[in-house]
Amino acid sequence: MRQLAWLSLFVLACDPGLPTERPYDLTPALTGSPDWANVLAEPREVRVLPLVTGEIRVSRSVLLDPSCHGDVGGEAWVPVVSYLIEHPSGRAFLIDAGLPRVDTALGVAGLVRQSDGNDLLSLLRAAGWSPEEIEVLFISHFHHDHVFGVPVLPVDLPIATGPDALSGYEPLIAFHFLDSRRTLHVLDFTGGDSALPAIDLLGDGSIFALSTPGHAAGHISFLINATSGPILLLHDAAHLLEGFSSRCGPGEADDRAAATRSIHALADLVDRFPSIRVIAGHDPSQWDIGAGVQRPL
Repeated sequence: MRQLAWLSLFVLACDPGLPTERPYDLTPALTGSPDWANVLAEPREVRVLPLVTGEIRVSRSVLLDPSCHGDVGGEAWVPVVSYLIEHPSGRAFLIDAGLPRVDTALGVAGLVRQSDGNDLLSLLRAAGWSPEEIEVLFISHFHHDHVFGVPVLPVDLPIATGPDALSGYEPLIAFHFLDSRRTLHVLDFTGGDSALPAIDLLGDGSIFALSTPGHAAGHISFLINATSGPILLLHDAAHLLEGFSSRCGPGEADDRAAATRSIHALADLVDRFPSIRVIAGHDPSQWDIGAGVQRPL
């Protein structure tokens, strides 16, 4: 989500010097139209470990579209989650960068809160991984709460995201999240299913990126084809399960029509395959907020 008052006050007016975009070539990815019935019939020994790195305070009108839900009113504390993906080959990937150790000023302002030891680096280490062992960081979109932790990760860690995602990037005066990042690897969804384009990121049917623009340019969701059951990480295609179940996009959207198409395509997929577990972008009901490292999905 982007429209957070504590962030918008500090947006840079100048060009921060963005990384050069290049086509994604980090893994043997396959683009096309997956036969989801066949894919889900052959799950992989891949594990999803959610890392709740803290919370941010936002208006509920950002989370839920008032045109669908009426007067949603007030504010809410919502989790900021990064996902550690452990592949059976021994490789590890990260989806979204969560929060680093929260700056005192932000905490005092009552805009971000974080339990001791629940910053991104601490949680990675608690999960048994060093930042240097992560192979690729996938970014669902470039709103602040999904990239805040990028500066604490190794500068040579490859970063991949969706097409035109950088157009939604808003650095802060104190935080240029992509400083010293020279290259951004951009996924190409052309040639796939027109309703829900997908990329088999490793070419083995384990981790799929799904093109779900609308909330932000280049927004991507992920489907993890795990033996514990398929897992759909919506990210901000729907902030809350309530929004997803109503087939109504998030309250904040760069392109409302695209956001609606994306949420319908995702909901259609879940209707076809009810075994898919749906994880919303910022739903407090899905996490033990104080625990940091969550139980594997």
